[in-house]
Amino acid sequence: MTEQNRTEQNRTEQNRTEQNRTEQNRTEQNRTEQNRTEALRKTVMLLENKIINSGDTCLLCFGEIDIRVLSIKMIKDDVAIEESCRNIINNYMEYVDFLLDKGINIIINGPMAAQKDTYGENVQYPRNGTELERNAATLIFNGILMYEAIKRKIPFLTFSLKTIDCSGYSIDGYTNDECHLSQQYYPYAVDTLKKIINAQGGAKNIAEERFLTSEPIVAASPIENQFTDATCPQNLFAPADSNKLACQLTDGIMLGNEELAQLNSYLSAIASLRPRIGAIVMNCNPFTLGHRYLIEQSARKCAQLFIFVVEEDKSDFPFADRIELVRQGTNDISNVTVIPSGKFIISNLTFTDYFGKSEMTKDKIVDPSMDIKLFGQYIAPVMGITIRFAGEEPLDNVTRQYNDEMQRILPQYGVTFEVISRKEIGGKVISASRVRKLLETNDFGDIAKLVPQITLDYLKGKGL
Repeated sequence: MTEQNRTEQNRTEQNRTEQNRTEQNRTEQNRTEQNRTEALRKTVMLLENKIINSGDTCLLCFGEIDIRVLSIKMIKDDVAIEESCRNIINNYMEYVDFLLDKGINIIINGPMAAQKDTYGENVQYPRNGTELERNAATLIFNGILMYEAIKRKIPFLTFSLKTIDCSGYSIDGYTNDECHLSQQYYPYAVDTLKKIINAQGGAKNIAEERFLTSEPIVAASPIENQFTDATCPQNLFAPADSNKLACQLTDGIMLGNEELAQLNSYLSAIASLRPRIGAIVMNCNPFTLGHRYLIEQSARKCAQLFIFVVEEDKSDFPFADRIELVRQGTNDISNVTVIPSGKFIISNLTFTDYFGKSEMTKDKIVDPSMDIKLFGQYIAPVMGITIRFAGEEPLDNVTRQYNDEMQRILPQYGVTFEVISRKEIGGKVISASRVRKLLETNDFGDIAKLVPQITLDYLKGKGL
C-alpha cells in the first residue's frame, strides 16, 4: 500500500470515527432529554396531587445546571450551542404546557451568570467549559427561553444581564456559594415576584405564603430546587392582554401596557434628535484617494464618523504606517476620528479569510458573520454607532460577500448599512491593489493620480 493510500485510508477512518462519535453524542443527548421529560411529568403529577392546585402560581427556574454542565458539553461534542439550548428548552416547554393546561399560573426565571473560573471547581457544582463560554451559552439560552415564554404570554425574568459584565465575565460578589445569587438581593426578589403574582390575580395556598416569609424561595425545577436567592431582574415580559400586568421591569419601574405604549411613542419622537454617528472599517493598504472619497462622502451624512483602521499586521504596509497615513490624510475633516480596530474588527480572530484573499479562488465562499455580529452587538452600542458605510465592491469577491452580510446582519442590531459608489480615475475604480501593482514598477506618475500627497511621499520613501 502506498503512503498516499495509507494516508487516505487513515483520513477516512478518522472521519468515520468522528461521525460515529457525533451521532452517539446526539443519541445520548436525546436519551437524556427523553428521560428528563418523563421525570418532569412525574414531578408535575406529584406537585399537582400534593402541593399545587389550579389557580396557584408556580415559579419555574430553568437552565442553571444545563448551562453549567450539558450545553457546554454539547459544544465540545460538536453540537451547536443554539441547537443544544433549543432542544433542552423544547422539553421544558412540554412541562410548562402541561402545567398551563391544568390551570396553573406560571412565571419563568432564566439562568443567571455562570460560576467564576476564579472560584475553582466545587464538587457540589461541577461544570464544563470556561466562564466566558458558559456566560455566552447563558445569554443564548435566555434568549430562546424568553421567546418561548412570550409566545405563551408567560411572565419572564432573568438576572443574567445584571450579573454578567460587558466583557462577558460574571460580576464579583453576586453569589455566596459559587452557584446561587446572594441573599442580600432576596427582599427585592420577593417584592418583584409579589407584584407579578398580584398582577395575575393573586397567589393562593403556599405560593404567596412562601413569598411573604423569610424562607428561601423554592422553585419547581425540572432538575432540582435551585432558585434560593435573587437580584434585581433586568427584563420581565408579561401577557399582552393584561393591562394590570407589567410589560417590562427595570430597576423596580413597572409600566402597564398603556403607559409602555406612550413611552415607546415618546422615544420614537425624540430618536430623530439624536446625533447620527457612523463608522467605516478600512485596511488602507495603502491609503488612497478612493479611501479619502469614501470618508468625505460618509462624513457628510453624519455628525461624527469613526474610522477603524484594521490593526492586524498582515498587510503589505505595517499598521503603524497605515493608520498614520489615514490620520494625516483626513486631519482637515473635523468630524472624523481615526482609531485602531483592535482584535475584534476584521482580525485573524474574527475574520481569518480576509487575510488570505490573494490565495483564494474567485468563487470562494467565506463567512464573515462573526465579525459583523460582534460589531453590531458590542462595538456599535458602546460608540453610539447607528450607521456603517462601505464602498461598493466590483472587484474583490471576499469584500463583496462581507458587504452583503453587513446588509443582512447589521439591521438586526439597529445599525443601518449604506454602500457608497467608488471613485474612478481613467474609467477604473481606485483601489489599493492597483496602487501596489504600479508600485512594483515604481510608476509614481500614475500612482500620483490615485493617492493623496501624504501617501505619495511615503511611497517614495520620504517617511511620515
